Amino acid sequence: MEPPAGGLTTVSQRFAMISGIWLYSKENPAKSLPAIVKDLGANAVYWNRCYEPYAIARDKELKASLQKHGIEAQSFNGSLLHEPWEIETRAGRARTAPPRWLASSYIRY
Repeated sequence: MEPPAGGLTTVSQRFAMISGIWLYSKENPAKSLPAIVKDLGANAVYWNRCYEPYAIARDKELKASLQKHGIEAQSFNGSLLHEPWEIETRAGRARTAPPRWLASSYIRY
């Protein structure tokens, strides 16, 4: 898939056409996002979780920062059939190694 001609400027223009906003920043989101959210007049931020160790740490820091500023922050499972912590062995212990699909019938509900 080809990137849009004009790069991020074109993406921003396309978002504006549908009344959206496209913001791009290289700053630490835990430090910059609360001010951006307040400036936009929003009171909540939602995102899909990533499960890489660096992403988990980043999201925890971001969620704490947003909540500290009085902004609702929630993340959701957007890509997995089951959350890693929902999968158990037959003995009832959390499965810590693949293959996760073997334990998918032992989900805690």
